[in-house]
Amino acid sequence: MGVVVKVPGGWDVPGSEEGWAGERGAGGEGQCVVPFPGPQGTMAEARQAATFRLDLGQGTPGRRWWNPALKEVGSAGLRSWRRSLAQCKDDILSGACPAGLASGLFLFAAIQGSRFMQLDPSLGLVDWIKASLPDWGVRWLPGFQGAVAATIFAGGLWTALLLTLHVVLRLLLRYQGWLSEPRGTLSLPTRSWLVSDWWGEYVYLRSRSPLLGNSNFYILDFLSVAPTPLQAARAGNAVYAMMRFREQLGRGEIEPATLLGMRPLCSAQYRQMFNTTRIPGVSGDRLYHVRDGCSRHVVVLHRGRFFRLGTHGGLGGHLLSPRVLEQQLQYILDDSAPAQPTEEHLAALTAAPRALWAQARASLQAGDRSSKAPLEVVEGAAFFVCLEETPGPSRTSPELDERAQSVLVGTGHSRWLDKSLNLVVFASGHMGLNVEHSWADTPVPSHMWEAILAAECFELGYAADGHCRGTPNPTVGPPERLLWMLPEEVAASIPLALREAQALARDTDCHILPFTHFGRGFTRRCRIPGSSFVQLALQLARFRDQGSFCLTYEACVTRSFHEGRTETVRPCTVEACAFVRAMEDPRLTDAQRLALFQVAAEKHWALCRAALTGEGVDRHLFCLYLVSQLLRLPSPFLTQVRAERWKLSTSQSATHQPQLFDPASHPDYVCCGGGFGPADDDGYGVSYVFMGESMVTFHISCRVSSPDTESYTRAFCPPPLECPQTCPFGSPGLCVLSSQDSRRFGQHIQDAMLDVATLFGLGAGPSTRARPGEAAREASRGPEPQQAPSAPRDLEY
Repeated sequence: MGVVVKVPGGWDVPGSEEGWAGERGAGGEGQCVVPFPGPQGTMAEARQAATFRLDLGQGTPGRRWWNPALKEVGSAGLRSWRRSLAQCKDDILSGACPAGLASGLFLFAAIQGSRFMQLDPSLGLVDWIKASLPDWGVRWLPGFQGAVAATIFAGGLWTALLLTLHVVLRLLLRYQGWLSEPRGTLSLPTRSWLVSDWWGEYVYLRSRSPLLGNSNFYILDFLSVAPTPLQAARAGNAVYAMMRFREQLGRGEIEPATLLGMRPLCSAQYRQMFNTTRIPGVSGDRLYHVRDGCSRHVVVLHRGRFFRLGTHGGLGGHLLSPRVLEQQLQYILDDSAPAQPTEEHLAALTAAPRALWAQARASLQAGDRSSKAPLEVVEGAAFFVCLEETPGPSRTSPELDERAQSVLVGTGHSRWLDKSLNLVVFASGHMGLNVEHSWADTPVPSHMWEAILAAECFELGYAADGHCRGTPNPTVGPPERLLWMLPEEVAASIPLALREAQALARDTDCHILPFTHFGRGFTRRCRIPGSSFVQLALQLARFRDQGSFCLTYEACVTRSFHEGRTETVRPCTVEACAFVRAMEDPRLTDAQRLALFQVAAEKHWALCRAALTGEGVDRHLFCLYLVSQLLRLPSPFLTQVRAERWKLSTSQSATHQPQLFDPASHPDYVCCGGGFGPADDDGYGVSYVFMGESMVTFHISCRVSSPDTESYTRAFCPPPLECPQTCPFGSPGLCVLSSQDSRRFGQHIQDAMLDVATLFGLGAGPSTRARPGEAAREASRGPEPQQAPSAPRDLEY
């Protein structure tokens, strides 16, 4: 499948992500621009990195120690060369970069034409090649040797020009020094490193932990508005827009994401966006990808039943219209047939520990055609669609929080977590995306998702009655129901997987905080990078929540490098701690606090620049640890680093693409970002996205069972038989009356944001905690913020 356009697939270029483990302006028309106030992250990676363990099996330490290391280095090199060759072939065939076949044909025609005009642009090389050729058909075709010689020269010249352009672009786009140098100065190109293959291989594919709540992450559509209340219509437009996006990718028509509107980012991850499934293995997983032409359907899950929905039809095999896709999806919603007992909870296997799912899948594969055919349909689908009931507010969570939690974890058996993309559409018309993490980091599916939302709302649209535009096609038959014939060992594994998946789902608490007091416009006037402002506020919020500091993970993408993934920024610095202590010290003035804030912001931005340019430490430590294990040479230092716990995992989601969404004209139609599970069971996961100029949305998660993050109200209730809900603590009569884990931390974040803003003249000082919001709203309409002394240069603006 072709990747992107206009920019060579292998010469793309920066952004950010999450901790040892570890995203994104203004831009021109037709470009996805990565804003640059700091790192932006992929959302769920810190969990995988924090729990990474390398299992080399049994062996005698010190004996043939070089074999594992050389084997892994060789395997990584072979994988890299295979990907590069496949990428080069796809780019040439699609005409993406650096030149398509049409340019080669043009050059060939020009060389041949010059021969007939008695011109020799080869400076004698064509004649030399002709003299070196054997005497083929000279009697019958006198000009044959000359044509062959001209063809060889044209091909060689085209290849040489292509390779020259390749090298020039690589040298041009790999330069990173401008990120940290003063304007007008240059430095040597930033060193690049080749860890990305091992990163995906060991942190993701060899992880044996369940994907549910640990690796997969979610992205939502809009905070409140739904373009249509009809579930099938929303799903029909979304499926059509996603399949059309896939076709545009294949033709190389998608503009690459850029930094500051001029630096393209590496687009290699786009290749596996569609038609990709993570296949479980006993010791390690692998990514299975099929070409677009072999994947012309999606699989739909509704009330435990699986359906194959063909997306192309007619004589030309064209993509079905949104109205016909809606018609097909409505068939599924109207089908009253119940799910079979064995298939209703089948998807829970994808949420099980990977070894358990690998064994069950092997049993499916070993069975007859009736047992493995449905699995092949699922794994060969372009993506997975989940038609869901609308989650409503519970006694402790509003509807928005329930929606986020549903997209992330569902019921434990309502997502096929191995698929690269799970499109979740609710009965209310809202929808979201559950994304498997190993194939890409958050900015890539976010780029696609915002394009889908913009196309669906502003281009495709809906009729006055809420249906997709167009007319149904009664000749199109209903979708095919997939019937699973499960072996006994697979059926026996489902209850085990379901029990663990449901426990993980219940233990995940999500909260969305739309912070509406100010946004990027205020941080711009303060001349403070947006991510630095938020990260220091998060340090203050966490200190107030727990009374201590902790190791903090901030994801930073490194897609300025070929096949770059992520690096870690560590925001909990000595300077940040000094600022937080100053905020809690009533003896200090706001001017003193502001000075400390400025120092901490400068330090944070320096760490961001280092991470973006490949000069971070965590990926290098990861590689050193990996090599030490392969060589069986234990390192106490690296072992200690690996034992560190990331109790606060943070990431900035991709911001909206300004050419697609205008918050001023359509304030409700702005993607509200997404979130992920916490990296540590006793910590918080926080993702945030700047929505326009005056709003920041926070996505917060934690574990319900953690004694550090929980804030249950416990009380003795009537006897268990009269208790309205089951006690999770295992004590008779002791029940949960309220749970505000992530919501409590969300309140701390809001207070911290307002308190930091008071240092710049917004609000009335630290006392805003006593009355959050009111003073801030009045002040936001008042004076301009004070200018911070010695503010760091904000490259985003």
